[in-house]
Amino acid sequence: MKVQGIIRNGVEQGELRRVDPGVATWALLGMLYPYYFPVHARQMPSSDQVLEQLLAIYLEGLNL
Repeated sequence: MKVQGIIRNGVEQGELRRVDPGVATWALLGMLYPYYFPVHARQMPSSDQVLEQLLAIYLEGLNL
């Protein structure tokens, strides 16, 4: 899976914390699921701002 390879590479390069790339991939895909499920996709906002928020939550968490 390409996403898993990107995460694995980031971990190996020290750019991401040491996590299981498979678990991290499924966590990311789980966050994005509503945007790709046809019934929910129409209800979800689609914008660059939403994408930025999702990436911030995924990469930085919700901590201050």
